[in-house]
Amino acid sequence: RERERERITAQSSTHKHSTMSSSPPSSSENPSQSKITSSQLVWSTIGLCGAALSTHYLIMNVYPYSGFFALHLLNSNLSPKETPYTAQSIGPHAGLMVSAFPIGRFVAAPSWRKAADTYGRKPVLIWSVIMTIVSNLLFGFSNTYFSATAVRFITGEFTVLTLEYGLEVWHI
Repeated sequence: RERERERITAQSSTHKHSTMSSSPPSSSENPSQSKITSSQLVWSTIGLCGAALSTHYLIMNVYPYSGFFALHLLNSNLSPKETPYTAQSIGPHAGLMVSAFPIGRFVAAPSWRKAADTYGRKPVLIWSVIMTIVSNLLFGFSNTYFSATAVRFITGEFTVLTLEYGLEVWHI
């Protein structure tokens, strides 16, 4: 048994040395890998600020006009026999449209994180940003209350990773 342990120990140390020699040099062996140039720092900062601004804009942009937008969308699709919505009765509908965004973020978070681990953070982040832009444009062109609320939910689903993985993609 003693010889068996020595043989296993010798094999594991040989394997350890062979894998260590084939691995890329660490940052202590190659200091240029760990340094960030000033140009990279500037562009990383601009990218993160843009991601932060767009995320907060998407969350907050609907607040000032949500009541008016919901009122317009709901009243534009009524038949003449239906009672039109008023400023006093539109609150729950406007609130649902506003809250669809964070609900979408909550629902999509686990699947986006799994996709980022599977496909890589950078491709998933780029896809997320592109789809966020497209879905936000669709929200602006919505002509029914249901489509506006659904697109707002979808926009929330796509903005999950904007800031969370931005730090890792831009290496800050």
